[in-house]
Amino acid sequence: MRQSSVRRSAGGEHAPRDHYGEITNQIIAALEAGTPPWRRPWDPNRSGGPMMPQNAVTGARYRGINVLALGMSSLAFASGDPRWATYKQAADRGWQVKKGSRGTTALFFKRVAVRDTKAEPADGDEDETKRIPLLRAFTLFHASQIDGVPDFAPPSLEEAPWRASEASEIIVANSGAVVRIGGERAFYSPSTDHIQMPSQAAFETSERWSSTILHELSHWSGSPTRLNRDLRNRFGSHDYAREELRAEIAQVMICAELGIAQCEFSNGVAYIADWLETLRSDRKEVFRAAADAQRIADYLLAFHPAYAARAGESCASQPSDSDIPAEHRHRNGGGSVMSTTSTLACHDADYIARALATDGGHLSIGRGGGTLYFGGGCRLSGFNDEAMKEACIAAGLPDIDSRCVEWDAVYQLAVHGPMVAVGEPVSPQPWHSLSYEPLRHVADRYRAAGAEVYNLPPCDGEAMP
Repeated sequence: MRQSSVRRSAGGEHAPRDHYGEITNQIIAALEAGTPPWRRPWDPNRSGGPMMPQNAVTGARYRGINVLALGMSSLAFASGDPRWATYKQAADRGWQVKKGSRGTTALFFKRVAVRDTKAEPADGDEDETKRIPLLRAFTLFHASQIDGVPDFAPPSLEEAPWRASEASEIIVANSGAVVRIGGERAFYSPSTDHIQMPSQAAFETSERWSSTILHELSHWSGSPTRLNRDLRNRFGSHDYAREELRAEIAQVMICAELGIAQCEFSNGVAYIADWLETLRSDRKEVFRAAADAQRIADYLLAFHPAYAARAGESCASQPSDSDIPAEHRHRNGGGSVMSTTSTLACHDADYIARALATDGGHLSIGRGGGTLYFGGGCRLSGFNDEAMKEACIAAGLPDIDSRCVEWDAVYQLAVHGPMVAVGEPVSPQPWHSLSYEPLRHVADRYRAAGAEVYNLPPCDGEAMP
């Protein structure tokens, strides 16, 4: 079912819908009531499964602003079911949306070519064009609004091992973040690049400790060597509050994915007032904050090997083919539906250049998303995988894509190593699970398991341990 992109104005004329304004106004209303809408969007004790909204047909998670848009619906609170579907998806499977059901707006970006009036056309050429992102809406219905949809079956710990109680400890350990225990405050210090945490005994539950350190790890991700956000802002300032907004939304996303029920929030009335002021003056800020928070969540969750190997098999940062009305899709010459946000961010190209200049620099894409390794212990994730893959292959950067490899094989490779030596010396032989091997040897292991490997020939008979 398609949503109208226009609404009739007071004068009877049709005016384009302000999707930015609609979502922002809903969030403002929730903040004015004293409760940020991203806090505890689902009751984990009732759902028992992934609390992030997901598609009822594909199982893919919705991401970014759609986490907030769908999370504000009372339907998810009432049922404990995180699933959504379009009218067409339901009809195609013999399900029926209940009569009188009101759909919920979800959003995606479509890039369109427009004439660039400021550009000087080259001699003999037509007017220059540029591609700009336009926000488009489509309608989703919650599983409780659909007759015939199967009952929700939450995954077991065997199916989703990243929801085990020790998951946050694994993420913190694998991140390499310096964590110091002591004192009464939890914070991240950009100047010393360390996280300070009170002892676990200072928290009512271990889950509250875990959610707090994940919040501080979200700030840690903003370092120039990681996701590179501006962390120089003075405590209590307006810009500091903007960073807190991103860290808190990311914290909720991560806790939801890990099944942490008791999320500890330290941002109080003062921050909520600052967020209100910002959203009232800038209707696009919450969209930017949600996108940054999703990037943070992707980056940190990738430190859990099982999640990186299996989670997010079909990413719903953009809706799947059947989610998007046909007139909004565009295709390449091969006929496959392409993401509407496949354009690579300019600063990502800089990271590719850094990876090319680093011994062992490469792109690795698994079911949990992609990671670009570019030396000095630095890595980048949370990008559009297909756009980054295309750009890396074109630039000549080695690329290992293991999304088509059997889960068990990927798990063994990811957990038991060895690891790639990126910008550091190769470990002495014989190599083992904690060794750092040359990229070509590790790539050959993945190639043998069925992974796609680009810009890196086989070892040509070189001895492998």
